[in-house]
Amino acid sequence: MAVALSGCVITEQHGVQIIYVKKCDYCGYVVPGSSSLGLGSGIWNSGFQCPKCKKKVAIKIRA
Repeated sequence: MAVALSGCVITEQHGVQIIYVKKCDYCGYVVPGSSSLGLGSGIWNSGFQCPKCKKKVAIKIRA
């Protein structure tokens, strides 16, 4: 089971396929639309710039 450590909320998981939405850890803004990821084991890192507060947000998901 995958766990969102920062920068996102996992909405669905089907085996190793994860669907998540980006969420700013600073202002709480949820970016419209979802993203998907095929995740094995370990920690997946990415990031985005919040369109509302303009801060850089790190996305971390642990499998």
